[in-house]
Amino acid sequence: MVQILLVIDDPLVRDQILVGTKHVRGVKTEAVEETSALEWIRQGSADCVFLEHNAGQDPAMERLREFRELGPEVEFVIVSDARTAKQLQKERGDSGVDTVLATPLTADAFFRLVGRLVPRLKRKKQRLGA
Repeated sequence: MVQILLVIDDPLVRDQILVGTKHVRGVKTEAVEETSALEWIRQGSADCVFLEHNAGQDPAMERLREFRELGPEVEFVIVSDARTAKQLQKERGDSGVDTVLATPLTADAFFRLVGRLVPRLKRKKQRLGA
């Protein structure tokens, strides 16, 4: 089972992702607070974290670095407004971001991401022997 955590304050975006992943086989998605996410990562229980980040929100990138140190094998999807997403796309390798998802979410972009992400997470989990 692939465990996805959502550290997203925006209820609309959070609910769209929860509903969108609800019927994906082999995936369990939970909305959690930041401290809970840190504990999940520390225990090695999280495979992927969706982390909200918007323009001028440097603390989100600091959180990402902290999360990344605790769980280098965890995939991070940054959920951000379109302008910030475009900027993050350019800096993706430098910032430790695996994937960027722009809001407002479109069904096409979201399911394209899920279609790539879930099989990759399952392969990684098998490779790590979990």
